[in-house]
Amino acid sequence: YFSMPRENFPEIKETKIYISSIYPGNTAEDIEKLITDPIEDKLKTVSNVIEITSTSQEDYSIVVVEFDENISVEAAKQKVKDEVDSETAGEDWPTFNGAKVEP
Repeated sequence: YFSMPRENFPEIKETKIYISSIYPGNTAEDIEKLITDPIEDKLKTVSNVIEITSTSQEDYSIVVVEFDENISVEAAKQKVKDEVDSETAGEDWPTFNGAKVEP
C-alpha cells in the first residue's frame, strides 16, 4: 500500500465563509434575535449561496455560508463582508465586538 504510486489528488474546493459574533451578557435567544437572524436574512439575497447554517448560544453567534463552485473564496468573502458591514452599520444594530468574517 505505501509503495503504490500516487497518480493525482483531486483538487477539493470548499467555499465556506464563517461569521462569528461575540455579544457578552446575552442569552442564546437574544443572540439569535439580535445578531444571527438579521445576518442570515441579509445573506439570503447574496448570489451563489447554496446553504446558510447558524448556531446561537449564550454570548456568541456563528453563521456559516456555503457557496457554489462558481465563485472564488476571495469573491465569496467580499460578498459576505459587504453584506455584514451593511447590516451592522444600521442604527438598529446592537453595539458589540464586531462581526468577524473568516474563510
